[in-house]
Amino acid sequence: MEDRSKNKLSKWLELLQQESWQLELIISGFAIFLVGSLYEPIIDFMTHIKVVSQGVENNFIISVPFMVMLGAWFFLLVNLIFHVILRGLWISTIGLRYVSGEIDFDSLNFHPRFDRFIRKNTVSYDLYIERLEKFCSVVFALTFMIIFMLIAFGLYFSGLYFLIDVVCQKFINSFSESAADTISVILGILWFFGGLIFLIDFITLGWLKKKKWAATFYYPIYRFFSFITLAFIYRPIYYNLIDNRFSKKIAYFLVPYVILTIIVGSMSTQYHPFFPKKKSNTKLSHVFYNDLREQGSDVVQSASIPSKYIQNGFLELFIGYNSRWHDKIIQKICPDLKPLVETGLKTSVIKIDIDSDKFGNPDTALTCVSQLYKVYVNDSLFKSPNYHYYQQPSNGEKGILTIIDVDYLERGLHSITIEHQRLRKDSLYWRNWAKFPFWKE
Repeated sequence: MEDRSKNKLSKWLELLQQESWQLELIISGFAIFLVGSLYEPIIDFMTHIKVVSQGVENNFIISVPFMVMLGAWFFLLVNLIFHVILRGLWISTIGLRYVSGEIDFDSLNFHPRFDRFIRKNTVSYDLYIERLEKFCSVVFALTFMIIFMLIAFGLYFSGLYFLIDVVCQKFINSFSESAADTISVILGILWFFGGLIFLIDFITLGWLKKKKWAATFYYPIYRFFSFITLAFIYRPIYYNLIDNRFSKKIAYFLVPYVILTIIVGSMSTQYHPFFPKKKSNTKLSHVFYNDLREQGSDVVQSASIPSKYIQNGFLELFIGYNSRWHDKIIQKICPDLKPLVETGLKTSVIKIDIDSDKFGNPDTALTCVSQLYKVYVNDSLFKSPNYHYYQQPSNGEKGILTIIDVDYLERGLHSITIEHQRLRKDSLYWRNWAKFPFWKE
């Protein structure tokens, strides 16, 4: 009974293999359309996460899944387009075979020198079609293998960052700072080289697993990083790729293909040798002006105003609040200040009443927050600014806002300079944070 079920399954799978090209084309066509339209939602979502996690101490771990998501989107789109092109070529070769059959070299009547070369270096037409069919069938598996590789890399670097920055610096540091640093370095080196050995074995298609001398030390490394990278998800695809001679040749180019595609996709051409690449006072940046920032992708990095042109004599200045930098400084300035909200993960589904006495007064907090900044219009310090808490309507950046009366300024070019306090070795100091121009009409 069991053998009959296995034979039935094998026949069903063989039938699917023969007819799978139709499903591949249909899926690829729909997928290209859907994947292509996902770019803007992914960027908008990543911008939202960037705003929400702005100033979060361990925001690297938060941002890794979205970098992996963007990489997966890119390779999925590229490989799907590549697959459709290959399938189109395959269909065209089959149509041509129906008309012309195999290649008839005798009817071409080439010179013997060319005839010998072309016969020697041209495979039979049927073999050419078969190779195209195999390559098209492997492309889908390679695509998802690449996505699993990106996920594995994301998990590897997230684990490394979590190990060093969170485990060592938070837990071990409570006993001894020097011990924490030493242990962080040792664990970081072990993690890095262990992952490198695992990667070498992956790239070489299991070369270390074949060596008797490597089995003793590599087996625990393999088991550990297989767990970290969720290898159980992609292991069947990986070993099914490398156990076949044809797909094994393609698998050798998997990592070089990923690297080359990333390099080519990130390439750009520079034609302007006298245009500055870095930020400078001579280069006008759009990020300081609300009407110039691209909605959904650009966020307020330090400060912003509605436009670089001031028409009514009032300048609306927004200064961003970065909790990673500013919280410690606020606590230094106002050590008795209570937080206004409870931080951490929240859900809108379950609401818990919290004692309001544990929270501070917003007016008192605003007074402390306003001490973080100094605002200069041209070279004149703007004294006693009237700040308000404010959240940008476009992307939701949080900060404080003040209105500056600039009616006394002459028509033309002026500048805003913002300094903010920083903390170094328990001492506060002022540092330039933003400087940008505006024009009064």
